Amino acid sequence: MISILKPNGRIVILDWYLEKPSLKGDFVKWIGKGEVDRPIYQYLETKVSNFKVDDSFNYGGVFVASGSKTRINPIHCL
Repeated sequence: MISILKPNGRIVILDWYLEKPSLKGDFVKWIGKGEVDRPIYQYLETKVSNFKVDDSFNYGGVFVASGSKTRINPIHCL
């Protein structure tokens, strides 16, 4: 998704992240058929500028991460 953003484009991700296994985590995994114990925002942090993460949603079970695609300086592309 980052590769198709225009320079200075913004990306926002909302997802679950539960560090410790729990009944809530098992339920979310069952309903969503996905994983909740991997912080995918860490990947975003290394690929964008102005990275921010807010994990205050749902008592820390849901996060919103965002950042901007860094503008490529044409001088460095030569």
